[in-house]
Amino acid sequence: MRIKLGLKTEATWSTGFGHLKRLQNLVDNWNNVEPLFISSEILPTLKYNSFQVQSASDFAEVIRDLDMLIIDEPELSSEFLESISADCKVIGFDELGLLRDRLNIHFATTLLGLENRIQYRGITKEYIGPDYFIFPKPESAAQVECNRKILVTFGGSDPVGLSQQYLEAMSLEILQSSLMVIGPAFSSSAKQKLLECTHLSFLDSPVSLVPYYQVYPITVTGGGVSAYEAILYGSKVLLCSQHCEQASTAQRLVKKCAALEFDTYPNVKWSDLKSLLTKYIQEDSEIVLPSGQSLFDGQGVFRVRKILEEYAQSEGL
Repeated sequence: MRIKLGLKTEATWSTGFGHLKRLQNLVDNWNNVEPLFISSEILPTLKYNSFQVQSASDFAEVIRDLDMLIIDEPELSSEFLESISADCKVIGFDELGLLRDRLNIHFATTLLGLENRIQYRGITKEYIGPDYFIFPKPESAAQVECNRKILVTFGGSDPVGLSQQYLEAMSLEILQSSLMVIGPAFSSSAKQKLLECTHLSFLDSPVSLVPYYQVYPITVTGGGVSAYEAILYGSKVLLCSQHCEQASTAQRLVKKCAALEFDTYPNVKWSDLKSLLTKYIQEDSEIVLPSGQSLFDGQGVFRVRKILEEYAQSEGL
């Protein structure tokens, strides 16, 4: 019998696309579930059944007959939270707000440290650490031409405009060595302004960055999902965080010698990044970082699926 699985998330300019992408990676080719994506705003590029809810009562109605509900979005409204019935099995990812107290299972993949462990907290069983990180599946990099050295990606929406700041702060030499990703939720004005730069190559709304992480030796990114994916697939990561949550994740990666950090918006140390990249290009020198790939075994998606399948068939934790 297939599990009726609800997945509550959003993918907007403010929330970014990482939450949606994680859930898509989780359910992709998972034959034991019937996924239903639930959101208030229209979810882009979605091949699964979906339902838009406009109110807490709509939400309560649509989740009533589910076997399990996964919530992966920042700041779920209190009205939606209170509408979840007591007998609903609720799972969350990287949640440190009020929702955390209601979760039955919590996968804290980045926010509570990089040491893998399991702990109990009230009604919640928490699986902590990179063992539970949901990575996209490997892809062939054969079609990717690496005619530049630096991949630059600040997520699906880049809400604080780090892409433009990178463009303005770096030298012509560095820009000519960079490939910049334009995410699917970039504002039209931000995208237009970026494309005015003729010295920089762009990658517009790619389906996946995995082939690029496998080929590009350097990735400049924030401290979110992209950092972990780049590390797993072999790219050296230079971090410019968009907000405090990303900064905390970045600092943990730095402590593990898996990345270099250049502070957080609005205090990103662009001059330091420029100096490092200039040396890297002019001297053809390697940016020395121990491989962070050992932090991840890449099996998180299968590990999480097994935990959820067992929980769906159980009476409780």
